[in-house]
Amino acid sequence: MRCFIISLVLCLFSSVNAEPKSTELLDFQLKLGQNEFVLTYLFKGNRAPEEGYLLPIPDLALLKVEFDSFEESLDTVRDFVKKECLLEIKKCQKDSHERYKRLSKENEDLLLSLRLQTKLYEEQKNKTIFYSISSVAATSLMAFIVVKAFY
Repeated sequence: MRCFIISLVLCLFSSVNAEPKSTELLDFQLKLGQNEFVLTYLFKGNRAPEEGYLLPIPDLALLKVEFDSFEESLDTVRDFVKKECLLEIKKCQKDSHERYKRLSKENEDLLLSLRLQTKLYEEQKNKTIFYSISSVAATSLMAFIVVKAFY
């Protein structure tokens, strides 16, 4: 019986002294990149200083794990998006290079065609002038022969 009373007194004494006077030492800090959240630890039966949700310790631990892995998840997603963007840029550059080569070839073909048409036009112009002069000369000669023959 004595043992029971002593253990009861010790139990009550230890439970009274177990609660710290300040809970600031037990505050829980979560960091997310540049942001830092301070979550207040409350003992059972204490009143919350503000309105909000009360989270049990297992949920806080899960939340901390999520916050700790959040930046790593963002890095993974960023790296994936970066690789996809680089592949897209390379594909666009390749397509652009192929279009440039095709347009350069087409431009060279058009320039060659223009030169040939210009040369053809010059030759036809020269022939037209020659034929015009020849026809005028032939007509004049015929007129001269006709005039000489009949007069």
